[in-house]
Amino acid sequence: MEQTEHAQAVLAWRESLVTLNDTHFFELLRMYLGEIKTPYNKQKLIEELSAFLRKDENVSMIVRLLSPNDILILSAIKILNLPTQEKLSQFFSTDFSFAELYERLLNLEERLLIYRKTENKQIRFVLNPLLEPKIEPLLSVSVLMPSGSFSGTRNTIFEPSSIFFASIFSIFFHYKDLCKSDGTLKKKGENLIASVFPFMEQADGKEIFQLVFDGLKNLQLLVQQGADYAPNMERWKQFAALDDAVRLCYLCAASCSHFSNEMLLKHAQFVFSLCSSVPDGGFSYPVLMRLALLQSEKAPEPFTLKKGRLASLLEDIKPAKIDGIEAGNDSQLSIELSTVVKQIIKMKLLVESDGVFVRAEFFDKALQNHNSDIKADLPEMLKGRLSLNPDFSAALIPGAALSEMLPLMQILCITRFDTVPVFEISKQSCSSAFDCGMSTAEIKKILQAASAYEISQSIDFSLEEWEHAYNSVTLYKGYVLKVDKEKRAVIESSSVLKPYLLATLADGVYLFDFIDDEQAGELLKKSGLEYIGAVKTSKTVRRPLPFSALRSGENLLIKEPEREALPKNERDNLLSSFYAELENKHLPEEQADGLRSRIRRKIIVNANQLRGESVRFERIEAGGMDFLGKVHVIDHAISTGSMIEISFDEESERIVGTPIGIEKSEGDALLKLCVEPDKKVRVVSVSRAGFIKRIRGAIFKEI
Repeated sequence: MEQTEHAQAVLAWRESLVTLNDTHFFELLRMYLGEIKTPYNKQKLIEELSAFLRKDENVSMIVRLLSPNDILILSAIKILNLPTQEKLSQFFSTDFSFAELYERLLNLEERLLIYRKTENKQIRFVLNPLLEPKIEPLLSVSVLMPSGSFSGTRNTIFEPSSIFFASIFSIFFHYKDLCKSDGTLKKKGENLIASVFPFMEQADGKEIFQLVFDGLKNLQLLVQQGADYAPNMERWKQFAALDDAVRLCYLCAASCSHFSNEMLLKHAQFVFSLCSSVPDGGFSYPVLMRLALLQSEKAPEPFTLKKGRLASLLEDIKPAKIDGIEAGNDSQLSIELSTVVKQIIKMKLLVESDGVFVRAEFFDKALQNHNSDIKADLPEMLKGRLSLNPDFSAALIPGAALSEMLPLMQILCITRFDTVPVFEISKQSCSSAFDCGMSTAEIKKILQAASAYEISQSIDFSLEEWEHAYNSVTLYKGYVLKVDKEKRAVIESSSVLKPYLLATLADGVYLFDFIDDEQAGELLKKSGLEYIGAVKTSKTVRRPLPFSALRSGENLLIKEPEREALPKNERDNLLSSFYAELENKHLPEEQADGLRSRIRRKIIVNANQLRGESVRFERIEAGGMDFLGKVHVIDHAISTGSMIEISFDEESERIVGTPIGIEKSEGDALLKLCVEPDKKVRVVSVSRAGFIKRIRGAIFKEI
């Protein structure tokens, strides 16, 4: 099977040569085989080139001349698996300018290390199968993602622990009128939260809380009720069932936007996998972005987004062409990944010191517990952690599971989140508990289960008094059902209606909490009553789907390559030997210049390639006062469909693009240039350009 795949890969490489136009084909063959004599046979010439690459001495020299940057790009092509130039541009956006990467790719092509193939209507880069076995030991994920040497602190201004989430639950359960009609916090709400959470006063504190707040809303843990947000108990139970690491990954993903369940899972899995792959030494931000792109490539399904706040990656984008390459959606992919990575950093799952990012201490511990078979340091029981004071304040020692604390949070109201958070039990907090259907007996049971001591008589007495006051005036909202005397027994004994019965208001008058008219009609019919009611609405209330588990072991295996590039001085010595060999031949200057260029570009790997007759002179650059020379370079670029590079002085940024046309006038010429990579058309004065260079056309390009 492997031999068949290799043979097919070699055949694909040979076919890419056959499809070249004659100009490019013979330019390539002359560089390696010398002057081509007629009559010729293309297939035979390709076989001769293949034979050249099968010679150990030639392959060895090709490999020895590889620089660290060559290996960097080749590793990306290998690991990204058929990347487009667009994807490579995004991957190396902080390492090379568009022009630099373009020239490096062309150089690797003319050195026969890579070629292009069309797949899914896009041009993609592939390693030459004849050379791949020899260069593969140099390629590795670690080449693309060198680890840093993190020496800073991993602590953060806040720790999103179980008790932190419990405290958030307590705030929104007990306090009302915190939000504006658009769902943002009022000044009153901001002040209250700032008084409870001290980290809000520190740098980034408000931003962090806002991200947490957004995440809780998008996870439907806080649901809008009028202008306010209140906890969705059913959803909180599902959230509490997750371990710390998974919980934080879901929250981080949801802080980006509101997603469908499917997309939320993909984003949470991406956050989990990305953070799991960061080594103890950390990664710089550019390397972190490379890791993000690699993780998206290695995911079981592509990391793409559906339409919403963040743009769709795969729809309604018209591809552009760059020297035969159709630009796809990789730039949009990079924008998406960048958004998520920045959110991870903002939420302090990764912390930075001296430009290196590493997992925060709390998140690192959570991931270790998630991946551990022993499950050390997992939440303990709530029993004995609550201390009720005579002044009705309560201290809660951290460490209990969130699922155990939620019932307690319906009774206790947070007043200060500190090392040991402080709560209070009051008439107002207990009223919120009574609103949820709790009785004094249930409240006592919950408090006693958490406390190390018996509940004091003062609290016991107050609870009884508060419940009596609460029940003395009752405001109901629901469905009132009035039935005849002979049908009361049906209502009072019905197992179908019993869960919805709020109260018996009088003989034959009952209050139910049906969702809507439709449910009321269905349940009354099921109970045996002959009830015919008009269905005025078709509302349905859906229970939230549970959170899906996140997969462990998704992190990339980052190992060192088997071999490394030769030191620069050794590579320079190899090139020097070719320069010396060339000087001994005493060739005409134009031929010698052409061969020197090939040596510099590392095309010469065997002294037999130093043939003067194989050189065809062409001018590719001009600058300064050479106006006609600059115009000639532009004209040639337009006729061959090549790109050009322009700079105006040594300090100005170089611009690269495809020349569309040139309008010559007295003393000057105006060039219309489609600038890469943003495709904007720019008009450039040729006379003012300090330097113009035609970027060599691709050897392997779409014809």
